[in-house]
Amino acid sequence: MKTKIVLLFLGVLACVRVGFTQTLSGTVYSLAEDSSLSLVPFAKLYIAEIELGTIADDQGRFEFKGVLPEMVLVLVTAPECESALIKIASRTSQIIFLKQRHLELDEVTVSGSKESLSRQSVVHIETRKLDELNVIPTNGLVEAITSIPGVYRSSTGNGISKPVIRGLQGIRVVTLLNGMRIENQQWGGDHSLGLTDLGIGGVEVIKGPASLLYGADALGGVLYFTDEKYTSQGTTEVRARSSFESNTLGTANQLFVKTTLKNVRLNVGGGMSNHSDFTAPSGLYANNTRYQEATGKVSLGMNKRDWAMHVRYTFNRTRVGIPGDETDSLGNPVLWNTVQSREIIAPSQLYNNHFISVENTFFKRRNVISFLLGQTLGGLTEYEESLDFPGMNMLLSNSLLNLRVKSNLNERWTLISGYQSMTQVNRNLPNAEEQLIPNAISADNGLYSIAFYKRKQWDVQFGGRYDVRLLNADETLDNQAVFQKVFSGFNFSAGAVYNTEKQTYRMNASSGFRAPHYSEILANGVHHGAMRYEIGDRNLRNERAFQLDATIEHHGEHLEIIVNPYANYIQDYISIQPIDSIVDGLPVYRFGQLKQVVYYGVDFGMHYHPHFAHWLHYESTLSFIQTEVFGADQVALLPQNRWSNVLRIAMSPHWKFSPEDVVIQFHYFAAQNQVAAYESSSSGYKIMNIGMNFKSRGYHAFKVGMGVRNVFNEQYIDHLSRLKNIGMFSPGRNYYISLNYTFTHRHQSFYTKALN
Repeated sequence: MKTKIVLLFLGVLACVRVGFTQTLSGTVYSLAEDSSLSLVPFAKLYIAEIELGTIADDQGRFEFKGVLPEMVLVLVTAPECESALIKIASRTSQIIFLKQRHLELDEVTVSGSKESLSRQSVVHIETRKLDELNVIPTNGLVEAITSIPGVYRSSTGNGISKPVIRGLQGIRVVTLLNGMRIENQQWGGDHSLGLTDLGIGGVEVIKGPASLLYGADALGGVLYFTDEKYTSQGTTEVRARSSFESNTLGTANQLFVKTTLKNVRLNVGGGMSNHSDFTAPSGLYANNTRYQEATGKVSLGMNKRDWAMHVRYTFNRTRVGIPGDETDSLGNPVLWNTVQSREIIAPSQLYNNHFISVENTFFKRRNVISFLLGQTLGGLTEYEESLDFPGMNMLLSNSLLNLRVKSNLNERWTLISGYQSMTQVNRNLPNAEEQLIPNAISADNGLYSIAFYKRKQWDVQFGGRYDVRLLNADETLDNQAVFQKVFSGFNFSAGAVYNTEKQTYRMNASSGFRAPHYSEILANGVHHGAMRYEIGDRNLRNERAFQLDATIEHHGEHLEIIVNPYANYIQDYISIQPIDSIVDGLPVYRFGQLKQVVYYGVDFGMHYHPHFAHWLHYESTLSFIQTEVFGADQVALLPQNRWSNVLRIAMSPHWKFSPEDVVIQFHYFAAQNQVAAYESSSSGYKIMNIGMNFKSRGYHAFKVGMGVRNVFNEQYIDHLSRLKNIGMFSPGRNYYISLNYTFTHRHQSFYTKALN
């Protein structure tokens, strides 16, 4: 009874204060199982649609300064509490209640059709913060995300990695950065994404066909990277990071600055890394596996009452050696050296990437209209014999337009419709000695509409999309006629999720299509980075996919379990298969189509955090995948089944600078004997990593991390490694140390002891 009286009093107080506030403010409380109330100090509040955040004071009181849209969607998070996504009228005072929860893994997702908590999303989306993925540092952004069930990487040494989702890779995995599609010769597996972890806050992974939202190609899934959140209002943050790795004698340095005023916020930073040849378990150095990288990023956000704008620019420049292309006098590849070097020599690659986007969002009563313009420019230069004369030199320009309208029809129904356009222009620059693919233009146009229905514990989603792609090749390598063709496809998605206090049940069916890429149709030449000779097929047809995906989740007080079985059926599957032939000392791969292929398996995840051992976290994930090919041989490059375990021991701070945690990782990769013709099998292997972090607190925060990767110096070759063709082992034991410094300054005009 007393609790009800308190709640009633707080509600009346909130209404009384409406007339005195000019912006959104209020207080955050936690509600325990016994209905007792307590203030939540330093809760974080974030308006997702305009990317504006603030932090409550030590009494749980918060305030957003400046003018906001009439209605805002606020994410509220706090330790030991259940996250909440609340729709609130601005210019009001609010009392917000969070349920107390010992274990909380729910995150807000933005890669789906609309912003929602992970548990409420009809499509199963894996959401991870970058800090969680890099608790033990990895070699690059792609390797970091491989701790997510069902996500792998295809690599050429440390410097080159491409994502693989449930066995599908390359063009079938669409990568987005803050809603803008990244295209930088995605068809080639011999270079990286063109993104580093600089300024990246997290990643969301959609597994399986996602063509409804992102157009053609996304048969394998989507990687949706999001920038770090702007700092809270009235705060400036400066962060410096430096790290060293023993295996490559590699150094990496970053500087990042974030500041936010009332309605203007800015993130800006830069970084550089330099790595020499990696060290194999034998102690020898892998020849020409060195790489250098420089990157920069600027993000500017601003808003008024009914409008918000974000301007973002990212630059990346990478130079990497191509291992295995150098041969001795007998024509055998030179794999190992006794001297470690970081000097870039031929054969090598240089690629420059520029990504810029401007997004405007307008809030009109029940409608939210978003308009994004994007431009990417990716240059790929390959040096074969000398750094003075490129063997291959390509420039890819990609122009994007995304228009989306979200209409809140009533309390139960929401409709999202949109139009997307993408134009890619690939040009071979005249100073190159050879061409692998011709000059070509690819133009995509798509229309989609998705409906959402919410009632009590149910969330339902269904929709459709139609896409058209025009492919026009200006010239072909064998002087045949100009190639021109139109591809089109209709896709659908339908699903539902049912939530109880401790259970989530989700079922989703989706289709997708992928038009053949000009690299698959018209390729005819040596692909040095991939270390093979590739031959295209002019008669390739659309790929068509249909996936059934189910999820069962248990949300216990101390235990989270997720079981996610799936089956992805693909017709006219375009594959690149080795054939029994050698050209210029390299194996020949030919593009072709398999009539029917099914990828099926299960992703499993478990997180145990007992209340009696508050310092203990244990996570275990399983990625199991198989294929079935009808009327043909097996598909090539199927990932190894993987079992991963992470034990984290958190420590209570006793001093100003104290140990934060100890982390132990154990990964087991099963042998892969399910291989295509002329493809060799791979042995299983085990990797253990150990790390320890120290941390200080306050406005001047220091963090020191140290540890060792591949503790037992395991000698192995991953099945998806492109170095497998030449028998080059993966890196051996690697000691690391990282230093992080963060300075936070709060502008006094934004912080007072009490709210008016």
